[in-house]
Amino acid sequence: MNAKGEDFIKILYGHYTNEGLNISKENAEVAIKYVEQTIRAIREVVVEMVRLQEHPEYPSRLSCLYTAKSYEDALKWKEIFDSYNRHVLQIVKLRVMGNYFEGDANLLPKEDGIPFSQKIEQAREYWRGNVKNELTELLINGTIEVVEIIDDFSTLISKIRKMLWVL
Repeated sequence: MNAKGEDFIKILYGHYTNEGLNISKENAEVAIKYVEQTIRAIREVVVEMVRLQEHPEYPSRLSCLYTAKSYEDALKWKEIFDSYNRHVLQIVKLRVMGNYFEGDANLLPKEDGIPFSQKIEQAREYWRGNVKNELTELLINGTIEVVEIIDDFSTLISKIRKMLWVL
């Protein structure tokens, strides 16, 4: 929403003329945020649709726990999350009684404007499983128990926040 309380759709229709679309920086930022959120939602809906149709035995990305196969993979994901300012609090070892799927996150449909038919093909490729081993993710469901805390970053993050507050 912009300062006037307009969402992206109101901005789009309110600023479109015969000469084209003319929007302010504030409205452009609202538009970009909306498009980013929408394209991610579309990706997940397409991936879930393909899973339900072709691999209903796999855990749903909409209701599973995302995990890593190894400590090294967990550190890769931590680095990615850190780059988006999404702080990892702990790396833990789990005991799982349930289903899992090993995928390569790099095979997920891309966040772009290609036709849905191509996104469906990308989703099919993802559900074929982890072949390239580039960015491994394990989707798990069932009974999950934490058996060991390997790394605890929560106290470190808390200390950094306190230091920043003091500065």
